[in-house]
Amino acid sequence: MTGLAISNLILWCIQIATIVVVAALARQVGLLHLRLRPLGAGRTEDGPPIGARFDLSPAASLGGGQIPVVVPGYLSLITFVNPGCSTCSPTLDAVQRLRAVEGAVRFIVAVDGEERPGIKYVQGYGLMNVVGSGSIGVLDSHARPFVVVLRHDGTVLATGVPNTLEQLEVLLAEARHMTSVADRSGETGGHSSPAGGDSGMQMTELALLDPTGAARGSDDHAG
Repeated sequence: MTGLAISNLILWCIQIATIVVVAALARQVGLLHLRLRPLGAGRTEDGPPIGARFDLSPAASLGGGQIPVVVPGYLSLITFVNPGCSTCSPTLDAVQRLRAVEGAVRFIVAVDGEERPGIKYVQGYGLMNVVGSGSIGVLDSHARPFVVVLRHDGTVLATGVPNTLEQLEVLLAEARHMTSVADRSGETGGHSSPAGGDSGMQMTELALLDPTGAARGSDDHAG
């Protein structure tokens, strides 16, 4: 009986260990699925130019009150979405995951359409800062989803049309690279332009700030 009891105990331990391993693998497979999902459009031909600086007033929150778009010491990652957009849901899912590990980034969701459906659409993702897209339309694009990464002074560091966690991470990496180079060179981002007319960085500087080594125009572009 003692030998039988020991063998049963060993079998139970093996089964429990197998369950733990399978659960861990399932979590990693889900994360890989987010990272390796087929690429979206990537770039868009409109939207704010890289390097442009905007004087941004606090935006009206759909839940009431005002939300500052930029805050000293933080990057701001703004995600423009539409409740009817089929690829916006995986993007918001990726934003939620990124928010859990990025403490130095403020996440804002700008929703198209009416207030109540917009709040209901974003609620399930645990994202708190929700504004109407029209309140920060100067940063907007026709594409959905559309992401803009801003420096604390309102300078556009990166833009893109991501739908995976990996693409969001790349946008943030590009934004941080631009910030570090600008800080080292002592650049302040140029003159403010509420209409986005004056670029805060010259094209020669953009060539240095682009991690791919190629300068981008104002129509191309990511914290």
